Amino acid sequence: MVILRDLNAKSPLWHCPNTDKNGEKFEKLIEQHNLTVINKEGQPPTFRGRAGVESNIDVTLIKGYICNSTFDWIVDEHATTSAHGTVRFIIDMEKNQTNNEQLDLNNKFNYNVNKLNKKTFEESLFLPQIERWQSNRLNKQFRRSHKKCH
Repeated sequence: MVILRDLNAKSPLWHCPNTDKNGEKFEKLIEQHNLTVINKEGQPPTFRGRAGVESNIDVTLIKGYICNSTFDWIVDEHATTSAHGTVRFIIDMEKNQTNNEQLDLNNKFNYNVNKLNKKTFEESLFLPQIERWQSNRLNKQFRRSHKKCH
């Protein structure tokens, strides 16, 4: 199991300098469910907000045999125009599988693609390359339109 989540919580478990109330709750939840945080120290913050606010509020959790098969977790802060960096990591699907944990993709995943908008899906697979000035302009446009919605 892999969970990637914006927790809006702080904890040294995912390399924040302190723990807040939400962080305490998630620490307990992580312990209760025997989850492993794979965020790596020394990466850029997972979140960079306005006015220079930085934090590691985006957390990657794993459980099961992939705990020993996950590596190269990084934050790519230039892959998106969002305030949240893009998290990337590698899972070696063949490493450390026990006999009773063999990966059976036919029984693990079910998708209904009957209503799939193929064009939208294909476009979502490609991240457009934009210049920094374009990124800043897009962020300003988004903020203006977001304010209008609220």
